[in-house]
Amino acid sequence: MVAEQFEIDESLAALKIKESNPGTAVGGKWLTSDAPSIGSLSPVDGTLIGQVNATTREDYDQVIAAAQKAFEKWRLVPAPK
Repeated sequence: MVAEQFEIDESLAALKIKESNPGTAVGGKWLTSDAPSIGSLSPVDGTLIGQVNATTREDYDQVIAAAQKAFEKWRLVPAPK
């Protein structure tokens, strides 16, 4: 099998990538949703490598609100010299 030949499973495990993964994070926390999953296929043989959940509108709004809040703080930090 191609996955075994290229040690795909070991590589994904080392990266802590599971068969199904959340697709949205905010504040260092992964969000779970009922959104459909998006599959990633191997270009070698077309087998499913893993899936990631799409982002819902509610999750998107939460991420944008957190980013705007963080911007208010970080815009005051001077650039390194």
